Amino acid sequence: MATFSGLSDAFKEGLVKGIEEGRIKGLEEGIEKDIEKEIEGFYLGIQLNLETRFNLKENSYLMKQIRKIKDIQKLKKILRLKTSPNFKKKKSKINSFILNFICMKFIILFPFIFSFIFSQQKAKVIRDIPTPSDFKRIPATKESFAEFLRNLNLKQENSIVYLYNGKPKTNQEAQYAVLKIDVGNQDLQQCADAIIRLKAEYHFERNEFDKITFHFANGKKFPFLDYAEGYRTKIKNKNVVYGKFANRDYSYANFRKYLNIVFNYANTSSLKRYDSRELKQNEEIEIGDIFVKEKQPYGHAVIIVDKASNSKNEKVYLLAQSYMPAQEIHILRNFNDTSISLWYNLDKNIIYTPEWDFLKKDLARMK
Repeated sequence: MATFSGLSDAFKEGLVKGIEEGRIKGLEEGIEKDIEKEIEGFYLGIQLNLETRFNLKENSYLMKQIRKIKDIQKLKKILRLKTSPNFKKKKSKINSFILNFICMKFIILFPFIFSFIFSQQKAKVIRDIPTPSDFKRIPATKESFAEFLRNLNLKQENSIVYLYNGKPKTNQEAQYAVLKIDVGNQDLQQCADAIIRLKAEYHFERNEFDKITFHFANGKKFPFLDYAEGYRTKIKNKNVVYGKFANRDYSYANFRKYLNIVFNYANTSSLKRYDSRELKQNEEIEIGDIFVKEKQPYGHAVIIVDKASNSKNEKVYLLAQSYMPAQEIHILRNFNDTSISLWYNLDKNIIYTPEWDFLKKDLARMK
């Protein structure tokens, strides 16, 4: 017998609400036609219900698992199952079909579903993301960069990574959650740029304008203070002239213009060579440290956004990245060590992330 044991009332209400609002039209039409349409209609009905309440899109892990079932007899068998007597029964055969199927799949996939749906719904900021069993977050100094990163907001409407042009990223498997930070409308805020953005936002929020200074790939230093005071480079009489050509402006809008210039001329090379330093062997890895790989034609960089430890003093970390093309910053999953969920053990020579591999010597600390 399939039951709804372990699932929250909110989730059950969401499924029923989705059905009652008539969001299974595709299923109804499919059953009226043929077996092939019936299966496709069924998939659509499930997807619409889950999307209504939990924003689980067609390319989500759960929908991919559901779509693996192609056996019509198996589907009919699921259709005949009875739901738990303490759950309100539905007269509609279609409704019963959906409820029982979802129930069975959730029991089979419960460990993943529980983590994926309920944890994500509750995680409004990075520090809300659950730690692995027996691990606790290591306290961060008040008003530090570490505390700032831990309190970054996460998108609640969905966990889809969008590109600068509004299109979804092709690979939607790498992320656990997405930061609620705009990516802009140009192909600028890529991997190193995202790290620069977070560090700059931290200092701007604290009015530490003198600390907002980054380098271009050619090594040229570009301080925000100069830009905010109106200093610009111009071509005058075929000569490059540097002077005060704009009004003084410390607004956030001007700060974002400054960052776009940085993004245009900075990269992983400048981040590694000028704006960070290599971690020494005896230095503790901290929140805000980065992995940066300088490579031709492209390198990559990710940032540590959280840290936890257990009674054995073993430490695990959360990683975040942007990538190419410019895209929303997101929390990475860990597909290589499921025992610590999406967290990473960095006490290894090679760190495998979903889209790049780093060596331990790639660890660095922002200046």
